[in-house]
Amino acid sequence: MNNKVKTNPKISIITVCYNEENEIADTCKSVVSQNYNNYEWIVVDGGSTDKTLEILDKYKSNISVLISEKDNGVYSAMNKGIKMAKGEYLLFLNGGDYLYDNKVLKKIFHRDLYTGDVLYGNCCVLKKDNSSVVLDFPRKINKYFFLDNCINHQSTFIKKELFEKYGYYDENYKVLADFEKWICFAKNKVILKKIPFVVSNFKNFDGLSSSEKTRVLTQKDKSRIIKKYFTWYELLFNKLSKYRIKIPVKIRFILFTPKKFILKYWHKFLNNPWRQPARKIWYFIINKKIIK
Repeated sequence: MNNKVKTNPKISIITVCYNEENEIADTCKSVVSQNYNNYEWIVVDGGSTDKTLEILDKYKSNISVLISEKDNGVYSAMNKGIKMAKGEYLLFLNGGDYLYDNKVLKKIFHRDLYTGDVLYGNCCVLKKDNSSVVLDFPRKINKYFFLDNCINHQSTFIKKELFEKYGYYDENYKVLADFEKWICFAKNKVILKKIPFVVSNFKNFDGLSSSEKTRVLTQKDKSRIIKKYFTWYELLFNKLSKYRIKIPVKIRFILFTPKKFILKYWHKFLNNPWRQPARKIWYFIINKKIIK
């Protein structure tokens, strides 16, 4: 993936909302106040029945695209936004979320200081009791980071071409489709670059992932995703590493890359005509995908 970024690239800010009359104004004000001009603003409303659309109408001159129709959930709406976006980078700033200040976009994109396929910044989480906490993410992350953590899409800029290459959000995941996509990106070695400051404010009041009603569904999604992207021996190694248990490099190579180990050290053994049974067993393993 090309990690060269043009100075002042076009940014697509995508806002997904539904019945957000008490929160949408903060999102709108934060977008229109940006002192960076090369952006478009796409609003995907799920057919709000309150005053959300009335509030959005006040900002119609700043909105590039506004659609209001029923959808199949938040990730369905986010996928609609991706398909309509024309920017190089996408930012999902949903109803109630807002940028930290009016200089955020300019600080990141006015000069090509930050290059990468995914640019993730810190996020300020606002709570009901008016307290707040800043989520400061590590400078380097890989797919193992997501076993116990997650970055926030409100503070993350994603190249649109990543969705074109690796697919849109999987709507079969009702709560953690963005979590699944982070791991997909990390597994495929896309360049994830840290932005060392707070990008957005996120109200953690009663959002989709914070509701008690969704906890069981969240756990179900997470277990499916982990099973999809991690082998049992990767999970074991990650668990052992937490307790600072070091596995010798040679043993790690055998455990975590069994196919490479066999191809590297057993090729003479398998190609020997006197060892036909061993070769048949190996081909059976490959064909049945017992070792991936």
